[in-house]
Amino acid sequence: MKHLTGMSAADAAMFRKKLADGKPHTIGVHVTGKATTVCVDGKRITKKPRQPIAFVEQTITRGKGYVLLQLPIRVVSGDNARIHWGQRSRQTKQKRQGIGLLLNGHGLRLPVLARMVRLAPRKLDGHDGLRSAMKVVADAVADAFGVRDDNVWISFDYDQKPSKAYGITIMISEVHED
Repeated sequence: MKHLTGMSAADAAMFRKKLADGKPHTIGVHVTGKATTVCVDGKRITKKPRQPIAFVEQTITRGKGYVLLQLPIRVVSGDNARIHWGQRSRQTKQKRQGIGLLLNGHGLRLPVLARMVRLAPRKLDGHDGLRSAMKVVADAVADAFGVRDDNVWISFDYDQKPSKAYGITIMISEVHED
């Protein structure tokens, strides 16, 4: 329940139930003033004061043994970010909570493979720049499973593709050992 910050237990249960049917859903997170409204397929789930979440519209596809999440957010390498540490901390916390909110109630079992793809007009250095930029995403995925990101039951695969618009794609699939 830690990722459903600001929701009542009934709202959180309804949110999980709506996302558990295995169909693709459009989640809307609308921030107006000090209130944040969470909508699933255009129907309002909750409207309460809370911390704003860093993205507005995303697509979740759930199937047997996998979850695919597409988010229109921009992740930047922390190595080259020229912003105040407090502002960066707030942005990181918002992204982590938002991704965690969407991944909560995923229904997957460990071990898993999380493939994270960064979409952007310009590529980052594949060795450290990409990993630094996707650190917040990896932390959110690990939080959704209740483990640390260095746990042996979660493997991370990083990639980036050219795109005119910024965004990320997260594909989490169960790993079956034969």
